[in-house]
Amino acid sequence: MLVLIGSCTISAAQTESTENEKQEITEVFRELSAGFSGHSLAKIGRAAFEGMEFVEEPYSMRPSRALAMLSLEQDYIAQILEAAELAGYTVAEMPPVDPFQEVSPALDDTSAFRSHARILDRDTMRCWLDGDFDGALERIAGVIRLADMLIETSDPIATIVGGALREMAKDRLEAMADAAVTRDPAPQFSLTAIDAARDQILSQPRYDPHDHIRLTTTAMRRHMLWMRETFESEDGAKYYTHYLAHYGQTEQALLKRNAQIQVIPEDLEFLKAYISDDPEVSRKALDDHWESLTAEAQTDAYRKHLEMIKKVEWWPTDFIPRLYPGDVAQQPTAEQISQHLDRISTMLDQLEHAQTRDEVRASLLRLRITLERDRSQVTRICANVAGSTALMNWKKSIETYDASLAALDRLETFVEDPGGR
Repeated sequence: MLVLIGSCTISAAQTESTENEKQEITEVFRELSAGFSGHSLAKIGRAAFEGMEFVEEPYSMRPSRALAMLSLEQDYIAQILEAAELAGYTVAEMPPVDPFQEVSPALDDTSAFRSHARILDRDTMRCWLDGDFDGALERIAGVIRLADMLIETSDPIATIVGGALREMAKDRLEAMADAAVTRDPAPQFSLTAIDAARDQILSQPRYDPHDHIRLTTTAMRRHMLWMRETFESEDGAKYYTHYLAHYGQTEQALLKRNAQIQVIPEDLEFLKAYISDDPEVSRKALDDHWESLTAEAQTDAYRKHLEMIKKVEWWPTDFIPRLYPGDVAQQPTAEQISQHLDRISTMLDQLEHAQTRDEVRASLLRLRITLERDRSQVTRICANVAGSTALMNWKKSIETYDASLAALDRLETFVEDPGGR
């Protein structure tokens, strides 16, 4: 089967072609976005909605315009669904560098995935209004396929965005299940559509639906390689203390800066300086206001910031090496650094062999505890963001996975022929 998309052709047999001949989905998305329809549909994100209906809100796209735009662009949306069938998304392997200087090669691609997944998500509401309930499920399955392409790369940024797209699909399934209860007449789904959506959800393993095991182990082994090359020598071990001190200061500065933001004054002159294009002017405005506060007010600002961190469960400083108050500067030998990395490697071996939710939870919890107890900070540097947030993100992925299936089970009660399975 051949499908024409703008000036590009997608072939169902492309997965059998060589790497040089294969057209990746990102190329297809770029060509789609470049046309008039792409520019037009990109604005659909401005449309506000509640449940399965677009709603009027100030400065948002009017519901009638959103529905008309989606109706007129069904050919474009069909092309997105075709593109979502491609198995041609790859990410260049990241080299072993300082974990805090890594730049994801997927950074530019993820926006294309998000924008096209958003179009599919919004089109479910048009399907719902038109009574095309199977079409709504088909679009949700398309969102999940796009999510899984990103998740399967084991790239930190791509995996985070992929998880967010699976979350988007879960929210839409729950909105459909809620709306189905009150809709008159009740919606009717085919078993084929229900089963296809369920198969897409189940395409990732139940014990690790967002592939956090592979993400965590891949990232940490890459960081370990850099750390061994950098610190496993007498001269390298001497450099480690300076390396750690640099990021410890960075954490303190970040914590202070976010505390300062908690107490921004409602003063026009301050705000003019704060939003200046010159970062030095903006920074000086914050610092000058901070110095004008009493010690009690500054302490209260820190308290508010820490309370906010507690609510969201993690903060960027969670993966920055910490110099705790009263700590003596760490000066581990090359041998001690090597021993730390060997222990981390053993933990990663256990994580890679986990095959149940309990085993994954235990391995990630062990890693989290080690992060907090290792005052040398070797584990935290090695873990960086992938390891530091792995337990929290894994728990959320399990919740999303289970909630998606639960919502689909609710929708299955509206199957037009329950005995047709």
